[in-house]
Amino acid sequence: MSLENFKKMLNNIPKHVMIDFSGFCEPCVNPSFTDMAKYAHQEGYRIHVATTLQYATNKTVKDLLDLPYEGFVLHLPDGKNSNFQLTSEFKENIFCIMQGIPNVQYITMNDLFISNERENLCRGILPKPRRVGFCRKTVTPQLVVMPDGRVQTCDMDFKLDHTVGNLLHDDYGTVVKRFRDRQSSFDLCHYCKKYYSIDRFLIYKVAGKLGYFNRSKWL
Repeated sequence: MSLENFKKMLNNIPKHVMIDFSGFCEPCVNPSFTDMAKYAHQEGYRIHVATTLQYATNKTVKDLLDLPYEGFVLHLPDGKNSNFQLTSEFKENIFCIMQGIPNVQYITMNDLFISNERENLCRGILPKPRRVGFCRKTVTPQLVVMPDGRVQTCDMDFKLDHTVGNLLHDDYGTVVKRFRDRQSSFDLCHYCKKYYSIDRFLIYKVAGKLGYFNRSKWL
C-alpha cells in the first residue's frame, strides 16, 4: 500500500475508527509503514499495531517509539513455528520496544498456541458447519483493507472471497452497511470459531457495552 493511497482512504474513514496496522501481513515490510502511522496519528486517529518486527530497521523502531498506541502487540519467535533470524539489530529492536512502549502485549506461536484454523479453511479443510450462530463482528466490524483499497469482511477472510467495498472510493459507513447486510450470506461464518451460540454472543455483547472490549471502532 502506498502512502498516497493510505491518505486517500483515510479521507473516507471517520475519526472515531481505530486504525490497526496488522491483518494479513507484517506491517514492517512496507517501507511507508511508520509514515502511515505518523500521518494517522497527526490526523487524529487512534492507532494499534501488531508486528513481529521482521524487516524493521533501527529507524523504524525509533519512529514507532515517538507515537502513542491504543495497543501494541509483539509476535515473538519461539524457535520452531516462528523461527525468525535473530540478528543483533532484531534483538536490539525488540528490547527498544519492550523498554519504550508501555503495556506491550506478547504472543508466541509455539505448540501451546490454539489455532483459529484459518490456514485449514483456505485449503478447504472444513470443520462441521455451525448452522445457527452469531458473529460479534457484525456488531463491532473488524474489516481488513487491502493495498488496492478493497475491504474484506475480517481477518478470517484470507482467501479474499468476501469483498464488501473499496475505501479509495466508498465511504466507511457504506462499507460497514454492506458488510452487515451481507454477513448472513457468508459461507465462511458457518466455519469460523467466532461464530458463537446465542448465549455466548449475548455475553460478548453485554461485555462490549460495559467496555471490556475496546475494539468497537476498529478498522
